[in-house]
Amino acid sequence: MGLGLNDWLMLACLPLLWGHVILAVIAVRSGLDKHMAANLLSNPEGINNVLLYLFIGVLIYLTLIALVKASILAMYCRIFRLLKMGR
Repeated sequence: MGLGLNDWLMLACLPLLWGHVILAVIAVRSGLDKHMAANLLSNPEGINNVLLYLFIGVLIYLTLIALVKASILAMYCRIFRLLKMGR
């Protein structure tokens, strides 16, 4: 049967997922694990980096979720097209 569109969409999700995980680790190491007030007191200049990592992480997450949902829809289309052809 081979790879369908749903499989290729899931493969497109993998680099985004890895990027999101790496970005989360970097964000935690730069201060995202602490309270915002503690970050401001300890490193006022570093808060910009934390907010930038958070913003980029949200963009990656939204793209990732959209691709996963598109993959699920493509899988449903693939399944129900096969059921329709079988009748």
